[in-house]
Amino acid sequence: MKIGIDCRLWDESGIGRYIQNLITTLNFLDTKNEYVLFLLPKDINNKKISSRFKKVSADVRWHTLKEQFVMPKVFLRENLDILHIPYINMPLFYPKKFVATIHDLTPIKYPTSSASKLSFPIYHLKLCFYYLTLFFGVRKAFKVIAVSESAKSDMVKFLKISPKKVKVVYNFNVEFDGTRLPKKNRENYLLYVGNAYPHKNLPRLIKAFEIFVSKFSGENISPPNLLLVGKEDYFYKKLKDIVPLGIKDKVVFVGFSDVEKLERLYISAKFVVNPSLYEGFGFPLIEAFSLGTLVVCSTIPVFKEIAKSAVLYFNPLDVEDMAEKMFTAFTMSKNDYHQYVEKGYKNLSYFNPEKEVKKVLEIYKEDRL
Repeated sequence: MKIGIDCRLWDESGIGRYIQNLITTLNFLDTKNEYVLFLLPKDINNKKISSRFKKVSADVRWHTLKEQFVMPKVFLRENLDILHIPYINMPLFYPKKFVATIHDLTPIKYPTSSASKLSFPIYHLKLCFYYLTLFFGVRKAFKVIAVSESAKSDMVKFLKISPKKVKVVYNFNVEFDGTRLPKKNRENYLLYVGNAYPHKNLPRLIKAFEIFVSKFSGENISPPNLLLVGKEDYFYKKLKDIVPLGIKDKVVFVGFSDVEKLERLYISAKFVVNPSLYEGFGFPLIEAFSLGTLVVCSTIPVFKEIAKSAVLYFNPLDVEDMAEKMFTAFTMSKNDYHQYVEKGYKNLSYFNPEKEVKKVLEIYKEDRL
């Protein structure tokens, strides 16, 4: 088969990680099929991609009308047997077989203009375009891949599509395995990894951290810092403005971190904290599991699906509960900490790269219903 994969979002946080992990695993797992990768011009020669993958330049941004009219022509020129779109930007005018991966339905479940720099009317116009593309795209797709059972449930409920059309293929981690870095004593900081969009719930995390730090008053223990790792953008700049003066020196905005730096941050953290109100998956959880670091996170359905009993949970709407669970994690005995870490290691068997990519290959092979 000749399989095309739209890789234009190679550098885009979670989606980019999904694409990179998929390509890395396909490279050693599938030597029979022919692959064509569609990349932005800037990525054609500066990404570490095996020469067995044909690279095609596609100078078209996503979420644009140009994308809907130009990309189908780009795809058609390669005479593909199947096309994989790893995001919601499905080509509505592409006449051949394609599969789409839908990671989450954030704009539908949490529609808010505060999640955008656009003006209120322009934001809602864009939201309409997003919904129409998604609604008609999933109907045109041969199959839809969900990255969790929770994400599948949302698709069936909100997009009104048959559960039979949606296949669950879990995300997985191929970057962090803990073997490159020596184990060492943990440093005095808590770690958050991700962007600062409104559904990530970081303002409440800041409030909870302030309460958490206050618990050390009168104690002969220095409270840890909170490190926030994510590319600085409009939302992170807004977040900086609301950090209370009393903890400004304790909240550290790290900015973007490459894989090696991020691995060091994970492995040295006291624990990883994630207060999100909604996710389709949760990369930071399995990355922390793979590096033996405890996770404290919100009780959203997908985190329960991924982590089971391997983490400490809190109510993401209750800053007191969030602070209390963070303090529990910080003061936890080594034995209890180790038990959580062991559960996290065991959970990784559900997110095995080879097993999950074999599911993708089976989807590629399926005949149209």
